[in-house]
Amino acid sequence: MSLKHKSKLTWYYVVVAFLDSWRSKTTLFTNATIFTGLCLLILLLIGLKRGLVEQFRADILKSPTATEINWFATHKDLALNESSEQALVESLPGDAIIIPDITRIAQLSRTDGSMAQDVTLQATVPGDPFLAFHDAAIESPDSDSLVISSVVAAELGIANSEVANQRPQVTVTVTREDDDGEKRVHANVRVSAILERKVRTGYLPRSLMDQFEDFSQGEAVPVRGWPSRKSAGKKSFPSYLTFTKRPYKFGDTNRLHLRGLKATKIESNVDGVDWRTIGGLLKPHDLNVYCITSEMAGESTSAYLDFDVSEIEDITETDDVALYWADPIKANLDGQTHTMVGVSGNSRWLRQYFKSPAARLNGVDPFRVILPHASSHQTLCELEMSDGTPISLKRLVTPAEIKSLSRLRVVQWVDDMLTKVDGLFSNMGEMPALLSELPVERAWRSSGFRHWLNDTQNSFNQSQPTLAIVPAELVSAFRQQSEGTLVYDSAVGQFTRPTQSNVYFEGRIYAAVLEDILTIDEELERLGYAVSCSRTSVEEMQGYAGTLDLLVWILQLVAIALGVVTVVVVFLEITRRRQTSIGIMRIMGMRPQGVFLFVFVRALMIAILGWTFASLLAVIASFAMPWMFGAACLYQPADFVNVLIGALVCSSFGVSFHAWHAATRLDPVDAIAGGKVQ
Repeated sequence: MSLKHKSKLTWYYVVVAFLDSWRSKTTLFTNATIFTGLCLLILLLIGLKRGLVEQFRADILKSPTATEINWFATHKDLALNESSEQALVESLPGDAIIIPDITRIAQLSRTDGSMAQDVTLQATVPGDPFLAFHDAAIESPDSDSLVISSVVAAELGIANSEVANQRPQVTVTVTREDDDGEKRVHANVRVSAILERKVRTGYLPRSLMDQFEDFSQGEAVPVRGWPSRKSAGKKSFPSYLTFTKRPYKFGDTNRLHLRGLKATKIESNVDGVDWRTIGGLLKPHDLNVYCITSEMAGESTSAYLDFDVSEIEDITETDDVALYWADPIKANLDGQTHTMVGVSGNSRWLRQYFKSPAARLNGVDPFRVILPHASSHQTLCELEMSDGTPISLKRLVTPAEIKSLSRLRVVQWVDDMLTKVDGLFSNMGEMPALLSELPVERAWRSSGFRHWLNDTQNSFNQSQPTLAIVPAELVSAFRQQSEGTLVYDSAVGQFTRPTQSNVYFEGRIYAAVLEDILTIDEELERLGYAVSCSRTSVEEMQGYAGTLDLLVWILQLVAIALGVVTVVVVFLEITRRRQTSIGIMRIMGMRPQGVFLFVFVRALMIAILGWTFASLLAVIASFAMPWMFGAACLYQPADFVNVLIGALVCSSFGVSFHAWHAATRLDPVDAIAGGKVQ
């Protein structure tokens, strides 16, 4: 027999079984009623369980902070910046929203003169659940929109109707304390919503609050034209150089130790340069020279001290004078590598030891330089920073002003004298022509002795170190610029702290769904953050839901067992009563599979009818129960599908034995002889 013929025959048996079952519909509906009760019981339990859990969830979500997780960095490495925040977002489940804690006290004003003082502004983002709970929101991350509380709105004279119609403009003013007084900046925003809250708060987009944070920290905000803090505060230096007529005593070094300082005596030259004379600026002397540094400074760390030189002098009892000192570093000056050393400060009684009074560096002026052994007479020098940025430095003195440092004394003395002689001969017109045509200076410069002196002078100059002596502030800034902690802004001619992304030590995270709170809380605790959230309430809800799930599963298993037993009992009776009809069908040529389908289809029809009636009653109950008993009964399409599958499984298991027995074990002749046609 072909497959197509078998399919037609099977379908024929199914139709016969359906028509025969419908012919005895009274029995069919009676048996379906049993399934209706079992299916309805399961559906009601599922609906009530979901309704109770959703009610519990709704009670938790009545709080605007239900999905809010407050986090606090317990270590500076956990503070969030732009990159670490993105990494944290990617590690959290769902579409979690992170809002760092950016809070500023500001003044709000309008053009009509109305004003609200001391308003606490906080950062927000689109989709902020807290604002959404109060039916408020900002338009976009970069919009200049403002959400204010009803208290602030009343002070500004803003009503909800005005917000809905024209979104009134408000000026936000933030103040910063600078060395030269208060600095105020303004931003014009538009009110997008009013919160019915009795607190003096407002909410601005995070981008604008970040800009206010930059300004408050002293940073410039170029996009809004807000200036940086001009004064960087107290200068920092790596060390100090002290000069004393008497050596330090134990009491002096001990007092320095108690302040975290140590004194190292300079006895001899370092790297071929005599730092006792600051590269030759000081005359040879018998003073005691000490380098004062921090005891915590090591080979791999740079310690910067904030003591004034007068404080260093006051620590010791010995009569001494202190200068700011920066250890020599290599730097490119006018295309040549120089050893740049920093020294500055008030020289007091040390001034008599300078070879030239013009060579003293008094006060703070980081744009001056002394080149003791240079041969050029240029007035400006160009210092190249580590990033290639050039700085123009003004020569404090020219080589001619420090003759003893740059030239041999004998050469300078002879040059000066011959210049005077030449001047004398030029004024004597009666002298012989030979003398007038051959001035003494020209003869001197063309002589072999002069060439020897020139060679000697050049050798002397070439043997001198390429030193660049600048204020200690410049060397410290140069070193910090190389380390990346300072940058040189050529536009303003100042060293400033590089603009960095803001770092936040606390904030809030909003979970996309309530259940994500547990996962986010565990992840944050694993990373080391301190966390505050509604974890307990969510765990109670999940425990409550788990208990109800267990109850429903137990009752479902009981219902399935009862369904199987019911089908077995019912079809035992139905098959016994229908055995004569089955025997006649067999004698008339029905195949065993036809008999199997005849019994099996009847069982499936009973299950489907029972499920249909139960589903209708369950839907009616979902509308009636909240009205009658105040209990929610909620369903999802999957609930009805699962119950249908369960009903079909019960019927299939319960009738399978009877259908198989009727198809293979029932003798047609005995069946006809033992009963009557039903």
